[in-house]
Amino acid sequence: MNAPRILAVTNQKGGVGKTTLTFHLAVRAAEEGHRVLLVDFDAQGNASTALLGSLPPTLRSHEGAAEVFLAKEIHPLPTPAGVDLLPGHQHLDGVDAFPFEDTPERLGFLLGLPYDFILFDTPPSVGLRNLAPLLWADRVFIPIEPNSFAAAGLANTLDTIVDVRATNPRLAFTILINRLIPNSSQQRAHIASLSGLAPIYSPYLANRVAVGGALDQCLPVWKYKRADPRLRHLWRALCGDLLYGRN
Repeated sequence: MNAPRILAVTNQKGGVGKTTLTFHLAVRAAEEGHRVLLVDFDAQGNASTALLGSLPPTLRSHEGAAEVFLAKEIHPLPTPAGVDLLPGHQHLDGVDAFPFEDTPERLGFLLGLPYDFILFDTPPSVGLRNLAPLLWADRVFIPIEPNSFAAAGLANTLDTIVDVRATNPRLAFTILINRLIPNSSQQRAHIASLSGLAPIYSPYLANRVAVGGALDQCLPVWKYKRADPRLRHLWRALCGDLLYGRN
């Protein structure tokens, strides 16, 4: 059995589309027949709700996503999308108080799990739930909404990646523009500024109502009937490229 590929989605700013991207990546991998685990480190549990089709169960502080730090074995929930899930829940904030020194050693535990892909959805905060996936991951995806706050947030995230590479030198990153407003000269100017910090992946993802509508129905956008064919193709192809390193 090959070791799983570990992927994280992060940004220290909220509302940029982390959960949407993580959900779509996980579903796309499962549709290809891969064994997929999604670890929802966000206490709000939005990725968990999208995968389960309902609110995640009430869990104790050591259960759900916290098991990747504590357990000798995990107890994921199956979901209709074919993705195994370690849910996010309201007690996850306590994870950020766990000893940092033990975190890198948990990589061996993760690499021994019977999955092809392990994906982490991280919270919009600075803490262990944001940092640990970077210590474990092969690649981190950073979705960004091109606005006046994006450059500072990206600079902070890139600084964190530089620090993490002292422990995890294999960590690569991909920056994606999300929620683009077509024909917005202001957003284009922000993208130009962001490009000065690091390369930006293309194509950009537009701010489309259908993407949110699909997630509300617990569907990837390529299965959402109200999405136009070009949008469906864009998201499906993009997720395939990101999963298999064609970026």
